[in-house]
Amino acid sequence: MNNFFVVLWLIFSVVAIYGGIKLIKAWRKKTDRKKPLKILLGGFIASFVALICIGLTAPPLEEIDEPEDVAIYEEYEEESDKIVVETPEPEIEPEPEPEPEEIAEDSADEPEEIEEEVAETEPTLETLGLEEAHVSRVVDGDTIEISTGERVRFIAIDTPERGEPGFEESTAFVRDLIEGQTVWLEADGDDTDRFGRLRRYIWVEMPTDTRDESQIRSMMLNAMLLERGYAEVAIFGTPRNGALFRQIAVPLVFQQIEQPTQEDGERIVFWTPNGQRWHSRESCSTLANSRTINSGTIDQAGTRTPCQVCN
Repeated sequence: MNNFFVVLWLIFSVVAIYGGIKLIKAWRKKTDRKKPLKILLGGFIASFVALICIGLTAPPLEEIDEPEDVAIYEEYEEESDKIVVETPEPEIEPEPEPEPEEIAEDSADEPEEIEEEVAETEPTLETLGLEEAHVSRVVDGDTIEISTGERVRFIAIDTPERGEPGFEESTAFVRDLIEGQTVWLEADGDDTDRFGRLRRYIWVEMPTDTRDESQIRSMMLNAMLLERGYAEVAIFGTPRNGALFRQIAVPLVFQQIEQPTQEDGERIVFWTPNGQRWHSRESCSTLANSRTINSGTIDQAGTRTPCQVCN
Protein backbone atom coordinates (compact mmCIF):
# COMPACT_ATOMS: atom_id res chain seq x y z
CA MET A 1 0.00 0.00 0.00
CA ASN A 2 2.79 2.33 0.91
CA ASN A 3 4.47 1.86 -2.49
CA PHE A 4 1.21 2.79 -4.23
CA PHE A 5 1.17 6.24 -2.58
CA VAL A 6 4.85 6.73 -3.41
CA VAL A 7 4.07 6.18 -7.10
CA LEU A 8 1.14 8.64 -6.89
CA TRP A 9 3.34 11.24 -5.20
CA LEU A 10 5.92 10.98 -8.00
CA ILE A 11 3.22 11.31 -10.70
CA PHE A 12 1.59 14.38 -9.08
CA SER A 13 5.02 15.97 -8.53
CA VAL A 14 5.78 15.65 -12.24
CA VAL A 15 2.36 17.21 -13.01
CA ALA A 16 3.13 20.12 -10.69
CA ILE A 17 6.52 20.68 -12.34
CA TYR A 18 4.92 20.55 -15.79
CA GLY A 19 2.33 23.13 -14.70
CA GLY A 20 5.11 25.36 -13.33
CA ILE A 21 7.01 25.24 -16.64
CA LYS A 22 3.85 26.07 -18.58
CA LEU A 23 3.09 28.94 -16.23
CA ILE A 24 6.57 30.44 -16.74
CA LYS A 25 6.24 30.23 -20.54
CA ALA A 26 2.76 31.81 -20.41
CA TRP A 27 4.06 34.61 -18.21
CA ARG A 28 6.93 35.35 -20.61
CA LYS A 29 4.68 35.27 -23.69
CA LYS A 30 1.94 37.19 -21.83
CA THR A 31 -0.74 34.58 -22.73
CA ASP A 32 -3.50 33.03 -20.65
CA ARG A 33 -2.04 31.79 -17.34
CA LYS A 34 -5.16 30.30 -15.75
CA LYS A 35 -4.84 26.77 -17.19
CA PRO A 36 -1.15 26.23 -16.29
CA LEU A 37 -1.85 27.74 -12.85
CA LYS A 38 -4.62 25.20 -12.26
CA ILE A 39 -2.32 22.34 -13.33
CA LEU A 40 0.41 23.62 -10.97
CA LEU A 41 -1.91 23.97 -7.98
CA GLY A 42 -3.68 20.66 -8.67
CA GLY A 43 -0.44 18.74 -9.00
CA PHE A 44 0.99 20.40 -5.85
CA ILE A 45 -2.09 19.67 -3.71
CA ALA A 46 -2.34 16.05 -4.98
CA SER A 47 1.38 15.39 -4.35
CA PHE A 48 1.03 16.87 -0.85
CA VAL A 49 -1.93 14.58 -0.09
CA ALA A 50 0.01 11.56 -1.43
CA LEU A 51 2.92 12.51 0.79
CA ILE A 52 0.63 12.52 3.86
CA CYS A 53 -0.71 9.09 2.91
CA ILE A 54 2.85 7.78 2.60
CA GLY A 55 3.51 8.88 6.16
CA LEU A 56 0.29 7.32 7.48
CA THR A 57 0.80 3.92 5.81
CA ALA A 58 4.52 3.58 6.61
CA PRO A 59 5.26 0.59 8.97
CA PRO A 60 6.39 1.44 12.52
CA LEU A 61 10.14 1.40 13.17
CA GLU A 62 9.86 -1.42 15.73
CA GLU A 63 8.57 -3.82 13.06
CA ILE A 64 11.66 -3.49 10.83
CA ASP A 65 13.71 -6.64 11.18
CA GLU A 66 17.24 -6.07 12.24
CA PRO A 67 19.76 -7.63 9.82
CA GLU A 68 21.66 -10.59 11.19
CA ASP A 69 25.00 -8.97 10.29
CA VAL A 70 24.19 -5.93 12.45
CA ALA A 71 23.27 -8.10 15.41
CA ILE A 72 26.48 -10.15 15.08
CA TYR A 73 28.57 -6.97 14.85
CA GLU A 74 27.01 -5.49 18.00
CA GLU A 75 27.57 -8.77 19.87
CA TYR A 76 31.23 -8.79 18.81
CA GLU A 77 31.61 -5.13 19.84
CA GLU A 78 30.28 -5.85 23.35
CA GLU A 79 32.76 -8.71 23.81
CA SER A 80 35.69 -6.64 22.52
CA ASP A 81 34.86 -3.88 25.00
CA LYS A 82 35.37 -6.38 27.85
CA ILE A 83 38.92 -7.21 26.69
CA VAL A 84 41.45 -4.74 28.05
CA VAL A 85 44.90 -4.81 26.47
CA GLU A 86 47.59 -3.19 28.50
CA THR A 87 50.34 -1.57 26.43
CA PRO A 88 53.50 -0.38 28.11
CA GLU A 89 54.06 3.40 27.94
CA PRO A 90 57.20 4.35 26.02
CA GLU A 91 59.96 5.86 28.07
CA ILE A 92 60.71 9.45 27.06
CA GLU A 93 64.26 10.53 27.61
CA PRO A 94 64.62 14.16 28.72
CA GLU A 95 66.33 16.42 26.19
CA PRO A 96 69.68 17.78 27.33
CA GLU A 97 69.57 21.44 28.31
CA PRO A 98 71.50 23.74 25.96
CA GLU A 99 74.81 24.97 27.27
CA PRO A 100 75.20 28.72 27.97
CA GLU A 101 77.67 29.11 25.07
CA GLU A 102 75.12 27.76 22.53
CA ILE A 103 72.43 30.13 23.86
CA ALA A 104 74.80 33.07 23.51
CA GLU A 105 75.66 32.10 19.91
CA ASP A 106 71.97 31.80 18.93
CA SER A 107 71.14 35.20 20.42
CA ALA A 108 74.14 36.75 18.65
CA ASP A 109 72.92 35.47 15.27
CA GLU A 110 69.46 37.08 15.62
CA PRO A 111 70.55 40.74 15.08
CA GLU A 112 72.48 39.71 11.93
CA GLU A 113 69.37 38.05 10.49
CA ILE A 114 67.30 41.17 11.24
CA GLU A 115 69.91 43.40 9.56
CA GLU A 116 69.88 41.18 6.46
CA GLU A 117 66.07 41.44 6.21
CA VAL A 118 66.23 45.24 6.51
CA ALA A 119 68.98 45.39 3.87
CA GLU A 120 66.91 43.35 1.44
CA THR A 121 64.00 45.81 1.68
CA GLU A 122 64.20 48.01 -1.41
CA PRO A 123 63.15 51.68 -1.16
CA THR A 124 59.96 52.74 -2.94
CA LEU A 125 58.66 56.05 -4.30
CA GLU A 126 56.52 56.43 -1.17
CA THR A 127 59.35 55.79 1.30
CA LEU A 128 61.68 58.15 -0.60
CA GLY A 129 59.05 60.86 -1.04
CA LEU A 130 59.46 60.89 -4.84
CA GLU A 131 57.01 61.15 -7.73
CA GLU A 132 57.70 59.84 -11.23
CA ALA A 133 57.23 62.23 -14.16
CA HIS A 134 57.86 62.37 -17.93
CA VAL A 135 59.62 65.45 -19.30
CA SER A 136 57.77 66.69 -22.37
CA ARG A 137 59.75 69.93 -22.90
CA VAL A 138 62.74 71.83 -21.52
CA VAL A 139 61.90 75.52 -21.14
CA ASP A 140 65.37 76.67 -20.00
CA GLY A 141 68.18 75.55 -17.74
CA ASP A 142 66.11 75.58 -14.54
CA THR A 143 62.54 75.01 -15.76
CA ILE A 144 60.90 72.03 -17.46
CA GLU A 145 57.40 71.05 -18.52
CA ILE A 146 56.09 67.56 -17.68
CA SER A 147 53.47 65.42 -19.42
CA THR A 148 50.68 66.66 -17.11
CA GLY A 149 51.15 70.18 -18.54
CA GLU A 150 52.62 71.51 -15.28
CA ARG A 151 55.87 73.44 -15.19
CA VAL A 152 58.58 72.50 -12.71
CA ARG A 153 61.13 75.00 -11.33
CA PHE A 154 64.40 73.56 -10.01
CA ILE A 155 64.86 74.26 -6.27
CA ALA A 156 67.73 76.46 -5.00
CA ILE A 157 69.43 77.16 -8.35
CA ASP A 158 69.22 79.80 -11.06
CA THR A 159 70.45 79.60 -14.66
CA PRO A 160 70.86 82.45 -17.19
CA GLU A 161 67.67 83.77 -18.79
CA ARG A 162 67.08 83.96 -22.54
CA GLY A 163 69.42 86.53 -24.12
CA GLU A 164 71.95 86.30 -21.27
CA PRO A 165 75.39 84.68 -21.67
CA GLY A 166 75.22 80.98 -20.81
CA PHE A 167 71.50 80.54 -21.59
CA GLU A 168 72.10 78.28 -24.58
CA GLU A 169 74.70 76.18 -22.75
CA SER A 170 72.62 75.48 -19.64
CA THR A 171 69.43 74.85 -21.61
CA ALA A 172 71.19 72.47 -24.02
CA PHE A 173 72.74 70.53 -21.12
CA VAL A 174 69.34 69.94 -19.52
CA ARG A 175 67.65 69.20 -22.86
CA ASP A 176 70.21 66.56 -23.88
CA LEU A 177 70.00 64.92 -20.47
CA ILE A 178 66.26 64.65 -19.71
CA GLU A 179 63.97 65.89 -22.51
CA GLY A 180 61.61 63.05 -23.42
CA GLN A 181 62.91 61.02 -20.48
CA THR A 182 61.50 59.87 -17.13
CA VAL A 183 62.66 61.74 -14.02
CA TRP A 184 61.85 61.59 -10.32
CA LEU A 185 60.66 64.75 -8.54
CA GLU A 186 61.21 65.55 -4.86
CA ALA A 187 59.49 68.40 -3.03
CA ASP A 188 61.18 70.52 -0.34
CA GLY A 189 59.49 73.45 1.36
CA ASP A 190 56.84 75.40 -0.56
CA ASP A 191 55.07 73.27 -3.17
CA THR A 192 54.88 76.06 -5.79
CA ASP A 193 56.54 79.41 -6.48
CA ARG A 194 54.81 82.75 -7.06
CA PHE A 195 54.24 81.85 -10.72
CA GLY A 196 52.44 78.60 -9.84
CA ARG A 197 55.31 76.35 -10.94
CA LEU A 198 56.10 73.24 -8.93
CA ARG A 199 59.30 73.55 -6.86
CA ARG A 200 61.24 70.29 -7.05
CA TYR A 201 64.60 68.58 -6.95
CA ILE A 202 65.05 66.66 -10.24
CA TRP A 203 66.55 63.17 -10.03
CA VAL A 204 67.72 61.75 -13.37
CA GLU A 205 67.99 58.31 -11.75
CA MET A 206 65.94 56.92 -8.86
CA PRO A 207 68.14 57.10 -5.74
CA THR A 208 68.20 54.67 -2.84
CA ASP A 209 68.83 57.46 -0.30
CA THR A 210 67.83 61.06 -1.05
CA ARG A 211 70.13 62.33 1.76
CA ASP A 212 73.27 60.62 0.45
CA GLU A 213 75.74 63.28 -0.79
CA SER A 214 77.34 61.07 -3.45
CA GLN A 215 73.93 60.27 -4.97
CA ILE A 216 72.93 63.94 -4.85
CA ARG A 217 76.08 64.90 -6.76
CA SER A 218 75.73 62.17 -9.41
CA MET A 219 71.93 61.81 -9.81
CA MET A 220 70.27 65.13 -8.84
CA LEU A 221 70.12 67.53 -11.80
CA ASN A 222 70.04 70.61 -9.52
CA ALA A 223 73.44 69.65 -8.08
CA MET A 224 74.84 68.56 -11.46
CA LEU A 225 74.11 72.01 -12.92
CA LEU A 226 75.93 73.68 -10.01
CA GLU A 227 78.95 71.37 -10.19
CA ARG A 228 79.35 71.91 -13.94
CA GLY A 229 79.00 75.69 -13.72
CA TYR A 230 75.70 75.94 -15.62
CA ALA A 231 73.84 77.47 -12.66
CA GLU A 232 74.40 79.45 -9.50
CA VAL A 233 72.89 79.01 -6.05
CA ALA A 234 69.59 80.85 -5.47
CA ILE A 235 68.27 80.12 -1.99
CA PHE A 236 64.66 80.98 -1.15
CA GLY A 237 63.44 79.81 2.25
CA THR A 238 65.41 77.01 3.94
CA PRO A 239 65.90 74.16 1.45
CA ARG A 240 67.36 70.97 2.88
CA ASN A 241 70.33 70.96 0.48
CA GLY A 242 71.14 74.68 0.70
CA ALA A 243 74.48 74.22 2.52
CA LEU A 244 75.60 71.40 0.21
CA PHE A 245 74.69 73.41 -2.89
CA ARG A 246 76.82 76.36 -1.71
CA GLN A 247 79.68 73.93 -1.13
CA ILE A 248 79.62 72.25 -4.56
CA ALA A 249 78.79 75.33 -6.70
CA VAL A 250 81.52 76.51 -9.10
CA PRO A 251 81.76 79.75 -11.10
CA LEU A 252 79.43 79.89 -14.08
CA VAL A 253 81.01 78.03 -16.99
CA PHE A 254 80.05 80.59 -19.63
CA GLN A 255 82.35 83.06 -17.88
CA GLN A 256 85.25 80.62 -18.45
CA ILE A 257 84.53 79.54 -22.05
CA GLU A 258 87.32 80.40 -24.44
CA GLN A 259 86.35 80.80 -28.06
CA PRO A 260 88.27 78.53 -30.49
CA THR A 261 91.30 80.00 -32.24
CA GLN A 262 91.90 79.96 -35.99
CA GLU A 263 93.96 76.75 -35.61
CA ASP A 264 91.09 75.08 -33.70
CA GLY A 265 88.92 75.57 -36.79
CA GLU A 266 90.78 72.68 -38.46
CA ARG A 267 90.06 70.19 -35.61
CA ILE A 268 87.72 67.26 -36.23
CA VAL A 269 84.79 67.60 -33.86
CA PHE A 270 81.34 66.02 -33.44
CA TRP A 271 77.86 67.51 -33.20
CA THR A 272 74.15 66.65 -33.53
CA PRO A 273 71.87 68.25 -36.18
CA ASN A 274 70.07 70.41 -33.59
CA GLY A 275 72.94 70.63 -31.12
CA GLN A 276 74.06 73.94 -29.61
CA ARG A 277 77.74 72.99 -29.14
CA TRP A 278 80.49 70.78 -30.58
CA HIS A 279 82.18 67.80 -28.90
CA SER A 280 85.78 66.70 -29.04
CA ARG A 281 84.86 63.02 -28.54
CA GLU A 282 82.14 60.99 -30.23
CA SER A 283 81.90 58.97 -27.01
CA CYS A 284 80.87 62.05 -24.96
CA SER A 285 78.18 61.08 -22.44
CA THR A 286 75.89 63.90 -23.62
CA LEU A 287 75.75 62.23 -27.08
CA ALA A 288 74.69 58.84 -25.69
CA ASN A 289 70.99 59.30 -26.59
CA SER A 290 71.60 60.96 -29.97
CA ARG A 291 70.64 58.96 -33.07
CA THR A 292 72.54 61.14 -35.58
CA ILE A 293 76.07 62.38 -34.91
CA ASN A 294 77.90 64.47 -37.53
CA SER A 295 81.65 65.03 -37.73
CA GLY A 296 83.82 67.67 -39.35
CA THR A 297 85.58 70.93 -38.54
CA ILE A 298 84.35 73.49 -36.03
CA ASP A 299 83.35 75.78 -38.90
CA GLN A 300 81.20 73.00 -40.36
CA ALA A 301 79.59 72.33 -36.96
CA GLY A 302 77.88 75.73 -37.16
CA THR A 303 78.56 76.57 -33.51
CA ARG A 304 81.62 77.97 -31.80
CA THR A 305 80.56 76.79 -28.34
CA PRO A 306 82.41 73.69 -27.02
CA CYS A 307 80.86 71.02 -24.79
CA GLN A 308 82.03 71.41 -21.18
CA VAL A 309 81.78 67.67 -20.49
CA CYS A 310 84.33 66.40 -23.02
CA ASN A 311 86.49 69.55 -23.42
